[in-house]
Amino acid sequence: MSTQMTTSEYLVLSRGTSWHEILSPEEIQQMSARFTAWFERLSNEGKMESGHRLTQEGKIVVGRNTVTDGPFAESKEAIGGYWFIRADSLEEAVEIAQGNPCLDYGAAVEVRPIVPQARELQMTQQRRPEVVSRADWLIARKRLLVKEKELTHQRDAVSAERRGLPMVKIDKEYEFDGPRRGWPTCSMDAAD
Repeated sequence: MSTQMTTSEYLVLSRGTSWHEILSPEEIQQMSARFTAWFERLSNEGKMESGHRLTQEGKIVVGRNTVTDGPFAESKEAIGGYWFIRADSLEEAVEIAQGNPCLDYGAAVEVRPIVPQARELQMTQQRRPEVVSRADWLIARKRLLVKEKELTHQRDAVSAERRGLPMVKIDKEYEFDGPRRGWPTCSMDAAD
């Protein structure tokens, strides 16, 4: 008997926006290459989904009548970006986040579980397709083409059956509801 694990989504907030200021341009380039390799590897494994970097300017809205400048770039709590982790538990998501090479340079991340949507919303929401190798994609495509061909044959058979339906003899004086003025309104006029 196998136990099926449910994979959940976790939001990763990258905290602090000035951690890179202590690095030289070469160190920034090296760190960026390490981060990109780490991120792409996990994306290919289906454990990471892309997010976005955030600009440093913004506004904070408190209530209906209070809008202030912020967040402030010098704050260690400012959010510099976000992305998503797919994992079986919060502990696994934290373990994945701990592999972020930016942490070696003073960056901080916050990992938060995303509340699952209601079942009705999940059924209507389109999911991103699984990332697979080209060989697996070709196999899946071939299976789909076979199904499409079978469906086309079924539709063709229904159309042929429709064309073979018996005809009904109608009276010569049968009145049609013509859609336009001047169209024939009885079968005798239609034959002329």
